[in-house]
Amino acid sequence: MTQPDSEGSSINLNKPDPANELRIDPPHTQPASHDVPGWVNEATQQAQQTHTPPQVPQPQPDFNARQPAERLTGDAAPLNIVPQSETGTRKLVAGLLAIFLGAFGAHKFYLGRTTPGLIVLLAHIGGWFVTLVLSILTLGLGAIILVPLMGLVASALCIVGLIEGVVYLTRSDEEFAQIYLIGKKDWF
Repeated sequence: MTQPDSEGSSINLNKPDPANELRIDPPHTQPASHDVPGWVNEATQQAQQTHTPPQVPQPQPDFNARQPAERLTGDAAPLNIVPQSETGTRKLVAGLLAIFLGAFGAHKFYLGRTTPGLIVLLAHIGGWFVTLVLSILTLGLGAIILVPLMGLVASALCIVGLIEGVVYLTRSDEEFAQIYLIGKKDWF
């Protein structure tokens, strides 16, 4: 196929013109030295020598090293620091409260977790109150179903308290302080 160019001569579009041949080098080869002027190579080498910063090893931060606490500014919350001597006592008291009064949430209140403590207390006391009111309103017939049901709920709350008490007492003082006093974990 031929097509006339701007001068009126015809150009063969099917056969490339050797004078206007486009050459593409594969990416893994370096360009031939006759393709790049000498001043480009010299400028590139000079730029690489003058602009290469010396490699200085950067010190790695030591995250295990203890550093003094910085002074708190603004509206940041204060650090929760529990004395080591007090942790063992608090762990023992919380564990015993959980074992003996866990169905009423006493251990939650002791650890300062009022929301979970109220949930446990209201489930226990509120459940028995609702059982009493509905039993009176149904003339005792509701008690046939509600009392055993509430007995199951109270038993479940006792078992949860017992498990939490054992978990508290089996943890080390450091773990207990980190998880329940500083981390303020609500359950187990």
